[in-house]
Amino acid sequence: MHSRNEWGGSFEFSTGEDASCYETTEWDRAALLHQQHHLQRHDLDETLQSWILERSAEKSKKKKYVDFGCIVCSHKALKWFFGSIFVAFLVIALPIIITKSLPKHHSLPKPPDNYTLALHKALLLQRSKSGRLPKSNGIPWRGNSGLQDGKDTDVKGGLVGGYYDAGDNTKFHFPMSFAMTMLSWSVLEYKHKYIAVNEYAHARELIKWGTDYLLLTFNSSATKINKIYGQVGGALNDSRTPDDRYCWQRPEDMEYPRPTTTIYRGPDLAGEMAAALAAASIVFQDDATYSKKLIKGAETVFAFARDSGKRTRMILNPGYPYEDMLRMYHNVTGLTMCSYLHQLKVFNWTKGGLIQLNHGQPQSLQYVANAAFLASLFADYMEASGVPGWNCGPNFFPRSVLKAFATSQIDYILGKNPMKMSYVVGGGWKWRDTSKPNPNTITGAMVGGPDRFDQFHDSRNNYNYTEPTLAGNAGLVAALISLTNTIGSASGN
Repeated sequence: MHSRNEWGGSFEFSTGEDASCYETTEWDRAALLHQQHHLQRHDLDETLQSWILERSAEKSKKKKYVDFGCIVCSHKALKWFFGSIFVAFLVIALPIIITKSLPKHHSLPKPPDNYTLALHKALLLQRSKSGRLPKSNGIPWRGNSGLQDGKDTDVKGGLVGGYYDAGDNTKFHFPMSFAMTMLSWSVLEYKHKYIAVNEYAHARELIKWGTDYLLLTFNSSATKINKIYGQVGGALNDSRTPDDRYCWQRPEDMEYPRPTTTIYRGPDLAGEMAAALAAASIVFQDDATYSKKLIKGAETVFAFARDSGKRTRMILNPGYPYEDMLRMYHNVTGLTMCSYLHQLKVFNWTKGGLIQLNHGQPQSLQYVANAAFLASLFADYMEASGVPGWNCGPNFFPRSVLKAFATSQIDYILGKNPMKMSYVVGGGWKWRDTSKPNPNTITGAMVGGPDRFDQFHDSRNNYNYTEPTLAGNAGLVAALISLTNTIGSASGN
């Protein structure tokens, strides 16, 4: 039903839901407010839920992963990994790189010890060379000499070369052979030390100069020989005619005859020559041709030494294997080491601490130097074998006592003695009786040494005190190289 609308149009009444809704809207405002609040809260819950879900979706989108195939790693973990590597680079690698790039300041080499300094001087054996000297000889006041030696022999070119023995100009082949044996032995035992002090090539050159000459003194190309030339030059006792002893002069100035001595029986000389050539053959193993030549010569001259028709004394066959013989000699060597100990009183000693191996006779230092080398070498062998010491009868002695013995004797020679002087000094080549100063000094030569009371008389006309020898210096060199502790960068030849 429609009623008249005073404002125009129809006036509509409705029933049911529309009416109630109208009425509710119109008249029940409290209920309306509650309903609106409920609807608003419901809308808010839906909005909040959608916002939270949206944030979760965003988070799930941001957490991305990197797939390496067998390993899946998140971006965050990957960032931590590379960050850790970068930090480690800064902390560890960068300082190393900076350090490596900075200019290097090498520490100064360790200065050579006293034994090395003495060794450089004692090895100047070229001062005693005979023959035609090379320009590199290094001794400015030495020149060619002895160029007529051996002209009275059947050796083509003569016996030119070798070494003079001592204060005179005689060439004694036995001490020359001994000196070459000692030098070769020391090079074989202490090659690394010779290299460290820059003396290896020099020592080899000195040995070759001697062995080249020794090969001239017999027919080294033959299998069997019947003679050896044992000496060039010489002198008569109390002679007043020009010879090697009467004329104390430079070998370059020699004008007197120098006869050659021929040996038809001489096992000692031949045996020492064989030892020198055999030892040198090992030193020169890097030169196969020369080494074989030395071995051939050693075999020939050793056969001469063993020839029953050439021996002056009997050498008996011990009758048991060579291993037992070596053991016997080892025992003898042990007893020899025992004899060097002061407390066992085998030899007399001076009050200043020098052993008297030649029983108080003159020129004792050459024996002392060689004994020091043997003791030092024996101690080194025990150390290398892990042997703490050895027995002298019922008493055990550590190997250190042998090093102490060797050190004390060489120290005595170098100046720790009652005279407070070094016996590695030198002498003069001019006439012995002149009062003028020495025109030339043979630096590094070890003189004869003091007497049994530790007294020394520096007199040129008393060779017992002041005369140096080739064999004595060879032993001194061997002892010094065994005791030196210098490793590298030492000055030398």
